[in-house]
Amino acid sequence: MGFSGSPALRENPIFNFDFVDDGEEVYYTYDQKNKHVFTRIVMNQTTYSRQRYTWNEISQIWVLYVTVPKDYCDTYNLCGAHGNCINSQSPVCQCLEKFTPKSPESWNSMDWSQGCVRNKPLDCKKGDGFVKYVGLKLPNATNSWVSKTMNLKECRSECLQNCSCMAYTAANIKEGSGCAIWLGDLIDIRQFPVTGQEIYIRMNASESRGNKEENNQIDSGAKEDLELPLFQFITISKSTNDFSFNNKIGEGGFGPVYKAWRLWKDGKPLELIEAFPEESCNLSEVTRCINISLLCVQQHPDDRPSMSTVVWMLGGENTLPQPKEPGFFKGSGPFEPSSSSSNIELSSANEMATSLLYPR
Repeated sequence: MGFSGSPALRENPIFNFDFVDDGEEVYYTYDQKNKHVFTRIVMNQTTYSRQRYTWNEISQIWVLYVTVPKDYCDTYNLCGAHGNCINSQSPVCQCLEKFTPKSPESWNSMDWSQGCVRNKPLDCKKGDGFVKYVGLKLPNATNSWVSKTMNLKECRSECLQNCSCMAYTAANIKEGSGCAIWLGDLIDIRQFPVTGQEIYIRMNASESRGNKEENNQIDSGAKEDLELPLFQFITISKSTNDFSFNNKIGEGGFGPVYKAWRLWKDGKPLELIEAFPEESCNLSEVTRCINISLLCVQQHPDDRPSMSTVVWMLGGENTLPQPKEPGFFKGSGPFEPSSSSSNIELSSANEMATSLLYPR
């Protein structure tokens, strides 16, 4: 369970929280874990913020525990329609991919209120398609509609038949069930560096690469990377003679990745580094770079961080997520093929996010 706009809200030592949707009413509750701890909420009219304080018995002072909004992107609808607030960018407001500023002059003057428009206008009569966006706080839900019984394919069909429907996604992302659609402009969107949810936004058919391909993606659960060519495993296996070491043409490619992955899983990532004087390298920075590198070559494209996220990771000190298995990883390793080529597997595991769609 979680909030689309507050993915950092997790189990904590101060209070419990719960979200209730019983079909008749929807509400959020919280209560203190330790009744002996004093806590208070202050609405600060000077900073326009909500602050939660806890009482420190030892120092006899009120300690600020959390404040909202926590950053610039928490400002409601800061970037206008179809604008995406990215806290690590400068300026923070960017148009969603395949969108451009409605008023370039105002946008470049840091006035983002007019938002963004599609590169190519919609054509509902001839037929539109959808483009998948990931890692977002979902748009404001004022003009939205939710069904708990539809699946994602039915949700897409429902949205496509309504020219006012601009986006859709699964209502229950943990189970991949239900349907949530948005009517009209999409506002109050922001990008999260690691967490976030996915949404399908209506687009001109030429921008969405056609409805048939998108339908296949939904039916199979495949996650495609539109920037990279796709090859079947059998094709790569044949072209490399079952990943023969003799066919290696450089230090790049998946060979070192298979080595970087085994050593990482064994808790020995620094064995990847050649001998060097201790004063010439910061070991924690090296480990961080290896972690980021493995995140960039994970099996599913949607799990890989964007370039802006990579820059944010390289420049920050926040805890990084653990990488998942890299693409084409085989338990026996790329240089240890099985004796029979018939053992080569052509399938890949499907994975999905485990979060629920709840209002901000």
